[in-house]
Amino acid sequence: MIVDGTPARVCTADNAATSTDCAAAYAGLKRHTGIRRAPRPCVPGAGTAMAAQEKDYPAVSRRRAVKPGYPTPANSGKHKTHAMLCLHVIMTAGNCEPVVTGPSLPAPTHITKENKMTRIRSCIVVLGIALSSLAPMAQTQSSDPALELAIVSRSDEEKTRDAARHPAETLTFFQVEPGMRVAEALPGSGWYTRILANYLGSKGAIYGVNYVEKMWPMFSFATPEWVETRIAATKAFPDMVRGFSEDRITAAGFTFNTVPPEVAGTVDRVLMIRALHNLNRFESQAGTRSQALAAVHSMLTDTGLVGVVQHRAPESASDEWADGSRGYLKQSAVIAMFEQAGFQLMAKSEINANAKDRPGADDFVWRLPPSLRGSKDDPKKEAAMREIGESDRMTLLFRKLPQG
Repeated sequence: MIVDGTPARVCTADNAATSTDCAAAYAGLKRHTGIRRAPRPCVPGAGTAMAAQEKDYPAVSRRRAVKPGYPTPANSGKHKTHAMLCLHVIMTAGNCEPVVTGPSLPAPTHITKENKMTRIRSCIVVLGIALSSLAPMAQTQSSDPALELAIVSRSDEEKTRDAARHPAETLTFFQVEPGMRVAEALPGSGWYTRILANYLGSKGAIYGVNYVEKMWPMFSFATPEWVETRIAATKAFPDMVRGFSEDRITAAGFTFNTVPPEVAGTVDRVLMIRALHNLNRFESQAGTRSQALAAVHSMLTDTGLVGVVQHRAPESASDEWADGSRGYLKQSAVIAMFEQAGFQLMAKSEINANAKDRPGADDFVWRLPPSLRGSKDDPKKEAAMREIGESDRMTLLFRKLPQG
């Protein structure tokens, strides 16, 4: 059976399929319904063919115990809960029986050769029903009209990078909500700032946090004029926000070493989107990364979270190559630096992954779109870089741990 172009893998109670097999079997379902989180490792459950931990799926109504092989529609919603949902697909030796089961249902029994074709036809129908019933639930859980409006109301030029940056999925994964106080590290020209300013609303606040001023001259290409422009951009951040939104959202700009006292301990989310590599690059020279993460920790509330999107280096790369000077950092190194700074990894996602980006020893991230450094005068090389697309990126969510 093919689901969304993906062959269904074998996951049965008898063979106690590995988590890899289970994840593969669910892949088509996950993409078809819009469920963003991959399932937890599947294990043989008490009376079920596969058990998926409840928090991996949207809130659904608990299903009544029914005869195996006959999925029932969700209850009316009067008793909503994060119930366990298990889609069992057997596709081996001509046997095929998808069953949507609840925790109390027994595993499907063996299918005889005599009724094989009948079951195959019916399994296709049942799978279609299961997918169609799940789709509205997934859309309800992930849909946020305010966020969608903030994203679609931008210019066509700004939306050209949505396919690579996935703003809706990323901000949803970071659990950003209207009315929050959000600090955006290195906001630049405001690609994410525009979305946030219109999404957070008048009851929210947005802070643009830049590198410390002494860091700008450390770049080899820095000129006095460029440094002056970067420093001025920090002070001009509130004006940029006002140009993006009429919501009169609270806005302020400062650096990692000039966090206002009134901001400390009040920020709900800090977003560090492609902002870590240069902080790490100059860590040994000026302690820039350690100082920045300490500032992030201090400005967050006790329940505050940090969302990270960062160009990802292969884990096989040397530490020297993946120090940030080429734009890339190892995911393991990023997790370690946050843990050292008093944070705990909550979740990770492949929302912004790109398997085509496989940098070699001489490569840097800016060879890829949109920079295309080193290939603009070579049409063949530029086409090859555009075929790869933007960089492979890790997407991580950390929580602040209390000090002491």
